[in-house]
Amino acid sequence: MGHNRKQISLLASILIAKYGQGAPAVAAHRVRLWMEADDPVTAALWRAVGEAIPQQFARPRHKPSLPEMLDGVVTRLTMDADRVTREDVEAVMSAARTKRRRTARRRHTNGRRHTNRRSSRRT
Repeated sequence: MGHNRKQISLLASILIAKYGQGAPAVAAHRVRLWMEADDPVTAALWRAVGEAIPQQFARPRHKPSLPEMLDGVVTRLTMDADRVTREDVEAVMSAARTKRRRTARRRHTNGRRHTNRRSSRRT
């Protein structure tokens, strides 16, 4: 029987908040309890929750900032291998952010102008 993904995700989040790294063991224990109680539907629910827990552990908790990214071991090793300095990467990222902002502003402005023209023609 399929269970609602949102409910499964919510249960996994609750177990993680309450039990931390022990959450998978708690979910497995609940699967055993419900199997012993001869309730395979509820056991399947807790099995799905147990499978969702590692996925939630793997999700980043927040979007890392540029300094956090550049201070990472893998990033530093990659920059060293490519013979690129931190300042070079920061300059490229800053230019990309500026370009994205300009593009977003143009899209917003163009979309608004287009909408205004249409509404004035209809009137």
